[in-house]
Amino acid sequence: MGVQFHFCELYNNFPLDQKVSLNKSCVKKVIAAFEKEGINLKEYENILFFFSDNKRSLRYPDELGSLISKTSPEYKDFQNNYTDEIKKIKNFSSFEYVIYLSKRVGESDCEIFKILTISHECQHIIQDLKIRNIILKAIVLKKYLKLKCRFSNEVYRNLPSEYDAFRESKRISFIICSRENVENFLDKKIKCYKNRLIYTSPSSNGINNEASNLTYWEHIKAINIEELFDLDREFEKIWAIYEKDIKKEISRISRIQTNERKESEKDFLEAYKFLCQTKYIKIDGS
Repeated sequence: MGVQFHFCELYNNFPLDQKVSLNKSCVKKVIAAFEKEGINLKEYENILFFFSDNKRSLRYPDELGSLISKTSPEYKDFQNNYTDEIKKIKNFSSFEYVIYLSKRVGESDCEIFKILTISHECQHIIQDLKIRNIILKAIVLKKYLKLKCRFSNEVYRNLPSEYDAFRESKRISFIICSRENVENFLDKKIKCYKNRLIYTSPSSNGINNEASNLTYWEHIKAINIEELFDLDREFEKIWAIYEKDIKKEISRISRIQTNERKESEKDFLEAYKFLCQTKYIKIDGS
């Protein structure tokens, strides 16, 4: 089957129907750029590019897109949220990966913005093909950070699996769109969100959401794609640091009555159990 597309119902109507061909073109350019690097994603796995009618990702509001592996706990959430759309997709169960792209990406006229997001998610597939359980471990880390860390987005973006995906997406965008054009795009985004940060009043809980947008683009701008980066080594180093605390948190949550657990605690516990079921790591006492 290779690579296929699905556009939610919203894309059948003006003006989003005008964006379908541009979105497909950007995906094909990213796939072709990876092929030139010796990585033929169409041969490796069946991939569905799912263009959503939601402006954000399913679980993580600050994300523009996400990779949903068939062997991850996120797969069930995706099925539950898009039951009607999935019914329209022929042989949906045959797709090993779903690349979920938010409406913000799908409705954009900016090719560079699309290329950066699409190639970022494609890089996560390459990570999963090369390093066992990296996606499942990254999901556990993400859910742990959301429980324990106030600035979880900023921390998570700098974890090895995300840093690698940002790094490769920037490199691929240079290949497709030119370094000069991409750097100019990033400079404009940073300037835009700096202005919006200053002139936007904080919400009732004291948070200025423009700060997250600004740090997102500043993060990509700061990445040096020429720098050597050993993802496997760096990820295992971080996992070793967090693993002890993750197990402590699992132990704490396990002692709470099921009906008294917060949704974020349930999600974290589910993701950890999902990882343990791969038999790559062992649940204490099992």
